[in-house]
Amino acid sequence: MQSGGRANAAYAAASIQLYSRLWLALETLSETLMATPEGAIPKVSDPRVVLFRLELLVLLDACDSARWRSLLGPEQRDGLRSTLEDLMAMLAVPAASFGVDVLFRCQNHLFEAVRRHFAATLAVADRSEAPHAARAFAPLAECLPA
Repeated sequence: MQSGGRANAAYAAASIQLYSRLWLALETLSETLMATPEGAIPKVSDPRVVLFRLELLVLLDACDSARWRSLLGPEQRDGLRSTLEDLMAMLAVPAASFGVDVLFRCQNHLFEAVRRHFAATLAVADRSEAPHAARAFAPLAECLPA
């Protein structure tokens, strides 16, 4: 793999790991909200929701940090920022509209971002000089719908 391909693959792997962790945090939040009594409106001000939004804000702020600018290219930072801003926008609903469906939409958005990164990583691995790189991702490719 050329150095650009390695950098893109490393970025994709890191993004997939980050988005997976955020997805799991949303899963925990949705399980908590589904456990609320029937008819109770989940609170946007629930500390777990507030902490999740704070984490997104910290990540958005990090996109502009000198460290991340030295590690990520402009397109990579813009892609990450776009995904995080989309999540923030999805969570910015009136309190009466907030619920597990909002969290599920956020999870779907993260899943699609993972699929995009995974597909890009596979494409790089397929073009690489090391054919074993594509085989390394083969088990994961079987898990994704076509």
